[in-house]
Amino acid sequence: MRWLALGLFLATALSASAQEQERLWMPEGYRLLSVEERQGLPAEDLKAIFSKNKALLEESLTRMTAAERAELGQELERFKQTHALSDAEKQYVTLVSMRILAGAIEEYHQQQNDAERARFDKLLRDQEETTRGFPTDEKSVETEANAVEAAVGHEDARKLYLRILRPLRARPWNDSARVIFRRLVRNDSQPGSRVGTLYDAAVAFVRAREAEAPQQGSWFSLEAFLRLSLRGEVADAKKLFAIAVAKDSRDLEGYVYPLLIAEIEENEAERARSFERARRIWPKEGDLDVELYRQLPMLPSELQVRARATFERRYKRTHPADWGSRIEIVRGAIQDNRLREVEQETAGLLTLPVSALAEPYRSEFLALNLRARAGLGECDAVAAQIPVLEKSAERAYPRAADPAAPPVPKTAGDAGQLRAALPRLRREFEGFKTSLEDGSLDRSPGASEIPKEQREALIRTVSRMQDDLREIEALPWPENDAAVAAEWTRRDVARWKTAHNIVEDQVYDIYGEAEGLSIAVRSALGKCLLAQRKPLAAVAVLKPCVGGGGNFHLDCISPVVAAGIALAEAGRVNDAAAVYVIVSLSFASTDELYDAIEKAAPGLVKRYEPPPMKPFVLPTPLPTPGRPG
Repeated sequence: MRWLALGLFLATALSASAQEQERLWMPEGYRLLSVEERQGLPAEDLKAIFSKNKALLEESLTRMTAAERAELGQELERFKQTHALSDAEKQYVTLVSMRILAGAIEEYHQQQNDAERARFDKLLRDQEETTRGFPTDEKSVETEANAVEAAVGHEDARKLYLRILRPLRARPWNDSARVIFRRLVRNDSQPGSRVGTLYDAAVAFVRAREAEAPQQGSWFSLEAFLRLSLRGEVADAKKLFAIAVAKDSRDLEGYVYPLLIAEIEENEAERARSFERARRIWPKEGDLDVELYRQLPMLPSELQVRARATFERRYKRTHPADWGSRIEIVRGAIQDNRLREVEQETAGLLTLPVSALAEPYRSEFLALNLRARAGLGECDAVAAQIPVLEKSAERAYPRAADPAAPPVPKTAGDAGQLRAALPRLRREFEGFKTSLEDGSLDRSPGASEIPKEQREALIRTVSRMQDDLREIEALPWPENDAAVAAEWTRRDVARWKTAHNIVEDQVYDIYGEAEGLSIAVRSALGKCLLAQRKPLAAVAVLKPCVGGGGNFHLDCISPVVAAGIALAEAGRVNDAAAVYVIVSLSFASTDELYDAIEKAAPGLVKRYEPPPMKPFVLPTPLPTPGRPG
C-alpha cells in the first residue's frame, strides 16, 4: 500500500509539474482580464490595470536578450497552436507577439542608425583631415572639378563629395568646384531622411572654414547659398551674404544672390548697391539680367513665386526675344494661376510672323495659350485647336530625333523599303571593308592628307555598319513584312527601355517633347470639360494621352479617372467600366473608380489586384559591439 500511495503521489506531482510548465507566459504581477471582467470594472480601474500591464510587459521584454525574445515569440505561437485559449488569452498572445516583432524592428533600425552615425562621424573627420594640400592654381582646380563632375552618377557620392572638397578648400571662390559641391550636397539634403546628410556635413565643413579663414568671404556666401536654396532660410542667408559682401567675396553667389533677393523684395537701396557691385563682373548691358534669371531655379519655391511677380516681368521687357526663358516665365505664370495674363501674352506672340517666332518656340507658346484658355473655360475653342497643335509639335520635335520619345512603330511599308535596300547596304559595306583591308583607301588620291582621327572614325563607322547589317539580316525575312516590322519595333522598344533603365513589367511615365505638349493641353482640356459636367467628352479627349502598355501618363490618368467616376455616378456604368479597363494597370489609384462602378453595377468589373508583395522578412540583427557575431 505504501508503494501504491507513493506512486500515486509521484504521478500527481509530475502531472502538476507538467501543467505548471505549460502555463501561458506572463510577467510576474500581470493581470489578464476576461471580457466579463473588463465589462464589470470601472473605467479608472481598467486604465490603471492596463497601464500597469503595459509597464510590466515592457520591463520584462527589455530585460531579455534578442535571442530570448525571439524564443519567447516562438513559444507563444506553439502554445497558441496546442492549447485552447480564451479570447482574452488569444488577444494577449497577439499583443506580445506584435510587441516582440516591433522591438526587433526597432532594435534593427537603432543598430542601423548607430552604424550610420558612425559613418557620418567618420565623414566629418575625413573632411577635415584628408582635404588639405591641394594645389591652389586655377588649372589644377578646374581639372579636378571636371573629373569629379564626369564621375557623378558612376561613383559613390560621398567619396566624390570628399574629393571635391580638396579643390574647393584650395580655391573656395572657384565656380566649377562650387557647382559640383552644391550638386552633390543637393542630392543628399532632405531633412530627417537619414542620420547625417551631406547637407549636414557641408554646413559643418563650411563653418569650420569660416573659423579657419574668417577673411575669406566666399565661405560665408557658400553657407548662405546652402541655407537659402536647400532650407529656405532667407533671413540667415541675407546676414551671411552681407558678411560675404563686406569681405568682398569673389564667388558668383556673392555677386548674384544679394541682388536677386533685393530685386524680389523690391528693396531699391540694396538693389542699387548690389547692382553696382555685380556690374564689375557683368559690365555688358543685359548680361547681368541673364545671369540673374539663370539662378532663379535655385531659389526656394516661395521666393520663386515672388520672383515671377517682380523680376521675371522686368526680364521679359528687357529681353523680349529670349524665347527659351520667356516660355519658362509664362509656364510659371500658369502655375500661379495668372491665366488671363498668359492667354493675352501668348495670343499676342502668336501673331508674330514665323521669321520672328520660329519653331519650336511657336508650338510651345501655342500649347501654353491653349492650357490657359482651357483653364478659363474655353473648352470648345481649345478642342478645335488640338489637331493644329499636335501637327506643329511633331514638326517642331520630330519623334525620331527625340531620345525621350518612345520609338515610332515600324510598318510593313518600312520593312518593305528595308528589304529592297538590303542588297545596296551589303554592297556599300563590302566596298568600305575591302578598301580598308586591301589598302586601296591608302592608295587613293589625297589619302595621305586624311588625319589620323578621321581614319579611326571611318574604321569605327565600318564596324558599326557591320553590326547594323548583322542585326538587319537577323530579322525574320522569310516571313511577311508585317512580321519583320513587329520584330523590328520590338527591338527598338527594348533598346529604348534599356536606355531609360526600364525593367520588364515596370510601369513608367516617359514621353518626348511633342507628346508632352499634347499631354499638357489634353489634360487641361479634360479638366475643363469635367468642370462643365461633360465626362464622356472628357474621356474622348483624355484617352489618347493616357498611354498604355507600361507607359502611363499621370497628367491624363488623374482627370480620366475623375471622368469615369462621374460616368458611374450618372448611371453610364459601361462607359465607366471602359475607363477602368484603360487605367487599372497604371500606377495611379483607381480604387475610387472601382468603388463607384461596383456601387452602380455590382460585379460588372473585376478589381485589379497588383501582384502580391513579397512577405516581410525580419533582417538578422547586427552583432552587438564587444560580443561574438
